Amino acid sequence: MGTVRFLGTLLTRPAEVPQIVARRVSEEIGIGDPSCLEAYAKREPTHREHAGEIQREYGYRDFSDSSAQAELLGWLDARAWAIAERPSVLFDLATARLIEAKVLLPGASVLGRAVASARDRAAARLHRTLSDATTVEQQRGLQQLLEVPAGEQLSRLEVMRAGPRRLTASEVAEAFQRLAVVREVGVGGLAADVPAARLRTLARYGLSAKAQTLRRMSPDRRIATLLAALWQLELDAIDDALTLLDQVTDVLLSQAARVHKDRRYAQLPDLDHAARRLRAAVLVLLDPPPGGVEELWNAITAHVSRGELELAAETVHRVASQPDANDGQDAAFRGELLRRYQSLRRFLPIMLEVVAFDAAPAGQPVLDALESLRTLEGRPGRGQRQLGVAGGRVTGRWRRLVLTNPQLGEWRLTALCRRRSGDRGDKPGLRASTKGLLPRRQIGLPA
Repeated sequence: MGTVRFLGTLLTRPAEVPQIVARRVSEEIGIGDPSCLEAYAKREPTHREHAGEIQREYGYRDFSDSSAQAELLGWLDARAWAIAERPSVLFDLATARLIEAKVLLPGASVLGRAVASARDRAAARLHRTLSDATTVEQQRGLQQLLEVPAGEQLSRLEVMRAGPRRLTASEVAEAFQRLAVVREVGVGGLAADVPAARLRTLARYGLSAKAQTLRRMSPDRRIATLLAALWQLELDAIDDALTLLDQVTDVLLSQAARVHKDRRYAQLPDLDHAARRLRAAVLVLLDPPPGGVEELWNAITAHVSRGELELAAETVHRVASQPDANDGQDAAFRGELLRRYQSLRRFLPIMLEVVAFDAAPAGQPVLDALESLRTLEGRPGRGQRQLGVAGGRVTGRWRRLVLTNPQLGEWRLTALCRRRSGDRGDKPGLRASTKGLLPRRQIGLPA
């Protein structure tokens, strides 16, 4: 009884158990000498008779029973299909399930073959399901990913695997271009009823295996592996572009802030010089001498000349911060951002072309602004008429700067900066992204 409950099987030589086990059992059933267990094997049929009695009394079944095998194989098929587990893990789980179901364990090789067969059937089903979801034209496009173009050293798939490496605006454009190339294969809109865990495992293998290895696979397995890899590669490309866009925008804003701060520090001596002259004049005004305006000017010019006052006033106007009337922010800093607009223009057109944004209801005005940018992209003219298409969505923070600087090109910079500086809840995120500001939208990937 102890061996069948603990080990899940009946030993062929029941007397050959550890002495500590024999002593413990003998204590529980009141036998003083545990060595008498050796006499149990003198009559050969005894343990077989007891084994049959135990099975009948406690409901244990042999693995050779057809219902027991059907239950285990059905469970193995379902488990192997839902989760891509290692053979050793599946073997241990199957062992525990047999013990729980009161099925006597078969030999390790028998159970190992059952586990291997279940995994093979699940893999074949996965490959067949994904392969059947593609058309002949799509299969041809997937096959071409493994070809090495003339004069190149890497296949198209290996080239697409490479993500961004530099923190530059040009690299952001290349990241979005990489996304466009992945989508050109034309399999992003497909859907297949397969477990997400199995799909991720297959995609991970497809993105790490060499092209030669993929070419040697069977047709169904090769197509399925490439399809899963392309689905994951599209998500990775969006995530890489989103992360790089955020980092590069941070760099551009930091550069603008640093240059603005350095310029302010360099102008402080002029500002201090002008402030001292203006202070001298203000002190006279606070304690004016008698005699009218002429005497007042004589008292001021005794400390600072009229020309020096005019120069000091002009210096203060030129150097001092000029806050916006609406929000009090420094207009000079926004002007510094304008000098970096060409960096944004390197990736803005391709971003608007390949990326679909989404947001919470509070972010709908920003989405409308981005949609207007798509409409205006490539159209001639930079006048007020085009700004009026969506000008109402430009807030007071940016409206004056945009309207007075046509080089912004239909307030494209405004829309991008609104994306980064908006209040919580009104920022747009990228659809089909695992790192976006909104939940990931599945494209061809079942839940």
